[in-house]
Amino acid sequence: MTGFYHRWMVIWCWIMINIGAVFALSIFGALRGPTMMFLDIVFWPIDGQPAVLSREAVLGTALVGAVMIGWGVLMLGLVRDEKLAREPRVWSIMTTAVVLWFVIDSTCSVIGGAGVNALSNAVFLATFLYPVLKSGVLSGGIGVNRTT
Repeated sequence: MTGFYHRWMVIWCWIMINIGAVFALSIFGALRGPTMMFLDIVFWPIDGQPAVLSREAVLGTALVGAVMIGWGVLMLGLVRDEKLAREPRVWSIMTTAVVLWFVIDSTCSVIGGAGVNALSNAVFLATFLYPVLKSGVLSGGIGVNRTT
């Protein structure tokens, strides 16, 4: 992947890293505001009432943020490596991972009463899939360049 779509994906990775940082920083009460606003939105309707999170929920939210940061840094490394960014297999694996995340996270969100999160996930998925599909980087298929 090169050019416009490559830049798009670099920005996408940085957005993931930054969203992860917001969630990770929610471990500190004074920095919890953006996460609380997000939770108010996904547990529709927005009521403006500050949610009280258990210490377990705070920890879980912060750990999700840490995972997002790690995942974003990993993907950013793959995207920014000129050789890897041209490999259909790399994009196939990343696409499989993002779609799998989407299905599991969105299903859990709906079951957990936060269906609006599934909508935000759909936007995140679409902003990943659009450049991947438009750039043609998957054209080689899953088995291309497979080494055993």
